[in-house]
Amino acid sequence: MTNYSRKQSGSAHVIIIVILVLALLGTLGFIFWQNFVASKDVAVKQSTTTITPDATSEASTIQNVYTNDTFSFSYPKSGWSVGEVQYGENAPLTPELKTSDYQQAGMGVDKGAIIFVSKSDTTTTLDKEYANLQTSSADFGIEELTKTTVGGNAVITYHSAYEGIRYHTLMVHEGELYDVVYMYEYNGNATTYMDTYSLVASSFKFKE
Repeated sequence: MTNYSRKQSGSAHVIIIVILVLALLGTLGFIFWQNFVASKDVAVKQSTTTITPDATSEASTIQNVYTNDTFSFSYPKSGWSVGEVQYGENAPLTPELKTSDYQQAGMGVDKGAIIFVSKSDTTTTLDKEYANLQTSSADFGIEELTKTTVGGNAVITYHSAYEGIRYHTLMVHEGELYDVVYMYEYNGNATTYMDTYSLVASSFKFKE
């Protein structure tokens, strides 16, 4: 009886040890899966997540694209209309982007806003234009005159109080000067349509 009881006790100990080992292995396996395998899956899923623009942003409803033989740019899908005009008898057609409530007032804007692109046929360089603007800054109320890069283009940016408040982004392509201009209504706030102006300027691309 004593030997049999000892064998039974020994077998029970072996079973308990086996159960504990299996439980330990199961716990370690779960911890490994949670910390390494599952975390990798989460990382992969996060890396493929697409972030969409804030729907409340004035320019978030993009994008329509204006394009001609020389350049292109993006602008909001709603709230703006684009047309082409000619500044001067021999000047090329150039785009005008207007808000739906736009009204002109002399050389300024009575209501809404306008963004347009003008082009000069005079051969020039960006450095030459920067020097000219520095010289004439007092006469035209030029402020925040800066040489920088916007959308991959080397540009000059400034705003002036000449013939209404105007924001300018100047760039030179093949020796010709292009000016992206933003004007808004008298007594208005420049920030109201600044998102769209920034969109046009930053997406402005010259064709190869």
